[in-house]
Amino acid sequence: MTRSVMAGKRAYIIVLFTIAELPMYLLLKLLITYILVTTGLNSARSVGEPMIFIRNSAWRFFYFLCLSTGYSFGRLSVARAKKISELDKQRLQSQLNEQELEKNLLSSENAFLKAQINQHFLFNMLSFIHSNVLKYSEKIGDLIISLSDLMRYAFTEPDADGKVRLAGEVEHIENYLSLNQHRFNHQLNFDFKATGDIDNVRVISLLLVTIIENVFKYGDLQNPAYPAKIHINADGNKLHLHVDNSKLKRPHGHSSGIGMDNVQKRLELMYPGNYKLNINQDTETYQLDLNINIPENDLLHH
Repeated sequence: MTRSVMAGKRAYIIVLFTIAELPMYLLLKLLITYILVTTGLNSARSVGEPMIFIRNSAWRFFYFLCLSTGYSFGRLSVARAKKISELDKQRLQSQLNEQELEKNLLSSENAFLKAQINQHFLFNMLSFIHSNVLKYSEKIGDLIISLSDLMRYAFTEPDADGKVRLAGEVEHIENYLSLNQHRFNHQLNFDFKATGDIDNVRVISLLLVTIIENVFKYGDLQNPAYPAKIHINADGNKLHLHVDNSKLKRPHGHSSGIGMDNVQKRLELMYPGNYKLNINQDTETYQLDLNINIPENDLLHH
C-alpha cells in the first residue's frame, strides 16, 4: 500500500514538473531570441506576433514531450520483459511438474502487465495533454491517443489462462507499427496484413508483438527494395505468422536472444506438440514462420 502511494506521488510530481517546464521553456526561448536580436547576432530572428510565438513554441514543446514519453515507455517495456524472462528462468529450474510451472508463469505475466504507477492518473493526464495539444496539432493529438492505447493494452490483464482475443493483439500491433512509422517520419517500409477470422481466436498475450519487435530492432526497414513482410492469418484452428525482412548491416547492439527464447518457452508451455516455429536466416535476410494449432477451447464461435 505504501509503495503504491509513493509511486502515485512520484508520478504526480513528474507531471507537475513537466507542466512547469512549458512556461520556463517559453521564457528561456524568448530571452535567447531577444539577446540574439538586440546584439545583432541574428537580425533575421524576431519574436513577431506574441500568440504565434507562443503557439509555435508550445507545439514544439509538446511534440518533443510526446517523443520522450514514447521513448521512456519503450525502455520501461524492455526492462520489464527482461525481468519477466529472469523470473521465468528461475521458476523453470525450481518447478517439479508442468501444472505448477504454468501457474507461476501466468502469475509472472500478470505482474508484467501491472503498472507501477497509478494507471487512472496516468491516463487522465494523457487525456488532459491530448485535449490541450489538439488545438495546435491534430497529428500530435493522434500520436498521444495511439500511445495511450498502447499503454492501456499493456496494463490490461489477460484472461485467467494468460490468453487474449487475437483481434485485440492485432490492434495493439497496429498501434505499435503506427507509432514507429511516425517516429521515423514515415520512412519505414513494411507490409502488415491480418486476415482470416481473427475475432474468434484466442492466443497468448503479447506473443506476436514480441516477434514483431525483433523486426524493428534488427531489421532494415528503411530499404524500399526489400520491405518487411508481417502477415497474420487465422483460418479455423490454424494460426500462421509469417515474417520476412532484410537485416541491418550494423545491428544496434548485440542480440541477447531473450525475446525469442521467451517466445519459444511460452509456446512450448501453452501449445506443446501443437506448434511449429521455423527460422531461416543468413547475413542479409531473416524469415520466420510460426504455425499454431489452436485448441478447441480457444475458438470463440458465435
